Amino acid sequence: MFAGTSHAVLAEINGHGLDLSEDALELTEEQLAGIRRPALIVSAEDSPEACRSVNARLSGALPFTHTVLVPGGHLIDPAHPAVLDFIDRNAGPDPWA
Repeated sequence: MFAGTSHAVLAEINGHGLDLSEDALELTEEQLAGIRRPALIVSAEDSPEACRSVNARLSGALPFTHTVLVPGGHLIDPAHPAVLDFIDRNAGPDPWA
């Protein structure tokens, strides 16, 4: 399984997330700080420490983040209550426009 997902794992470790394109988007910390939209960063308790470290660093770089730690493995349920709550709180008219 690890060998089959190694490209995604290496992309995540190198800061590309799931962007496996040939010219992956690379943002500087200054560019990340300029993102003026709410962002949800979800980590799982059983995810590798390296992944949680990447999320912590990203959370520090983005100005409007909400970070949650959910139980379970590395793959997050997109219908997890923390995810749905974030969507509910940030849906509707764009307060950042």
